[in-house]
Amino acid sequence: MALSTEYMTINSEDRMSCNKLLEQDICMVLSLATILVVLLFSSIQNLNAAVEECISYDLADKLITLTCDSWNPSQIYSSLNNTSAMKKENDGTWLLNSNLKIWHDAMFHVNSTDTKWLKINSTTPEDPYHIDVVGNMMINSVKISSWNTTSNNYTTTDGKIPRSSITVLPVASGKTDIFNSEIAYLGDGNTSRGQGLSYWAGDGSLIKNNTIHHMYYAFYSEQVGNITIENNTIHDDIKYGIDPHTGTHDMIIRNNRVYDNGHIGIICSLDCNNITIDGNTVSSNTNAGIMLSRNVQDSIVRNNKVQNENTGVSVSQSSSDQVYNNTISNTNNGIQVKLNSSNNTIDNNSIQNSKRCGIEVSQGSSKNTIVSNKLLNADSYGVCLVNSPSANTVSNNTIDAGGGYAVIARDSKSTDNVFKYNQLLNVSRSPVKLTNGTLTFINNTLR
Repeated sequence: MALSTEYMTINSEDRMSCNKLLEQDICMVLSLATILVVLLFSSIQNLNAAVEECISYDLADKLITLTCDSWNPSQIYSSLNNTSAMKKENDGTWLLNSNLKIWHDAMFHVNSTDTKWLKINSTTPEDPYHIDVVGNMMINSVKISSWNTTSNNYTTTDGKIPRSSITVLPVASGKTDIFNSEIAYLGDGNTSRGQGLSYWAGDGSLIKNNTIHHMYYAFYSEQVGNITIENNTIHDDIKYGIDPHTGTHDMIIRNNRVYDNGHIGIICSLDCNNITIDGNTVSSNTNAGIMLSRNVQDSIVRNNKVQNENTGVSVSQSSSDQVYNNTISNTNNGIQVKLNSSNNTIDNNSIQNSKRCGIEVSQGSSKNTIVSNKLLNADSYGVCLVNSPSANTVSNNTIDAGGGYAVIARDSKSTDNVFKYNQLLNVSRSPVKLTNGTLTFINNTLR
């Protein structure tokens, strides 16, 4: 019995010891759990603080600012929880009720994951809202437009009334890519950098497979390079369709349909270089289909179809450009080379039904080469050398001037121009008309 009692005593002590150990273990587990909860709560707080650091809203300036991280309209809406900044109208439709600025380390996605239509409030002409990009923006498979909440419709303008816009600012370091989307009713002629869709930076951006319409300018750029504008439909814009401007370089404008714009379909103007305009269909713009203007150099206009324009293709005050393999019809002037343009090549174009000149070289333009073109059914003149052009060569062309003269050379300062190896068809009047001008003829064939 003593042995048994001793055994029982030892067993009881062991149990007490085990209970103490168990209590210690439970306390340790509870302590660890508490620490984990605190750490988790702290992490959530830090995460929320980080999110808050990446987005801010200034009510006085009506400005949403994104400084870091990646955002879409849903995330902005959830984070700010303020309809005066961003309002959710229905499934996939958002009304941006403020300006939005996207800084260097931020990305703004507008795509079909949460958006069908992003409306930018442009109700008050004195203060329409804008999207300004410094970082990155990606637009894919959505619609973006201005919106007037009073008329419950798009905001319209005559060019003088301010309207919302999307602008890639000069300090931008990222890209703004736009795919498969509709961009409409943006821009005006009074707001600084508010042409509609404008790139003042954003090298390497891609604009592809979109419909862009009823803008002030469908596209405008300055001092930017390596942008591709491809497979878009661009129409009914107040002024220009596509306008790469001051210092734009190394750009491809390819396979777009550009029509019914208020001035010029595609124009590159002022110190642009290495611009390729290729394979576009351009029609029914108010002034010209395609234009290279004011010191555009080393650029190419090729494989385009241009019709129903005042001038099909115009090269003005520019040099060392190439215009070839284009099909141009139903214009007043097919191709113009004017205003002291020099050393350009106009090669292998087909020009039909020009009311005035198939190809005009004028206003002091010199040393241009007009070669291997087909000029058919010109109403008045096949080739016009007028207003002091000099040292231009017109060779190996087929000119069917069924309605008038094959070539006209006019004024006494039209000198040293050479007309050689051309075939002249169906000339109803005289092959050539000279009005106080001179022209050297070499081996032309009259049929």
